[in-house]
Amino acid sequence: MLSRLDRPHESDRSACGVGSHHRFTSSQRCRNRPTRAVSYGAAVVADAEHDVPEGVELLSWPRDAALRRHLARSGVPRVVVVEAGATPPHDVDDPAETWVSATDRRSELGIAADRLVENLRRIDGEEVTIDDSGIARRGDRRVGLSPSEALVAGALVAEAGRVVSRGRLQLLLSEQGDRGDRALEAVIYRLRRRFVALHVVVRTVRTQGFVIDLRSSGRSPA
Repeated sequence: MLSRLDRPHESDRSACGVGSHHRFTSSQRCRNRPTRAVSYGAAVVADAEHDVPEGVELLSWPRDAALRRHLARSGVPRVVVVEAGATPPHDVDDPAETWVSATDRRSELGIAADRLVENLRRIDGEEVTIDDSGIARRGDRRVGLSPSEALVAGALVAEAGRVVSRGRLQLLLSEQGDRGDRALEAVIYRLRRRFVALHVVVRTVRTQGFVIDLRSSGRSPA
């Protein structure tokens, strides 16, 4: 069974790119991570996180369920090690996550992580499109959107990387009969959940509006 004996501080994550704009690489392992003793299979391993690429988080399931949810919202790549006897998580169709069993060979950690990085690099190179029927696509991945979600998503995608004001998005929603800040917040909440499958993160820019991130990042969507 793999288990963390201590939780990482924010400074620990930022040192390896998690929590920043630092891009991970499949060839470089994190050299700045603090050593954490974990048990993997029958052996005690003091540096299991060094087996995964920089910018990829190593989690234990189900022990790290809360942290997993937080990282999923932020689009942080992660390898989830499923503890012996536990059922693997299948609640999110998320290209930023892969899992291995704690009973697998330790080498499987690095193999799974490298595959994850390569898959995300491919997805990050794809554009996001939304057709007239409300289907959002990125490469071979697709999700269905409601009319209100498609309106807001279309505005955000057209301005990818730039802030779209709340006022502009609220005006778009008013054309659908959805008025007020609460209606916008509800649409943003649903979009964040749907966009997980496309590895797209919707971020809040306080007092201004929203922006979508089409590249891998570990910052919180707020």
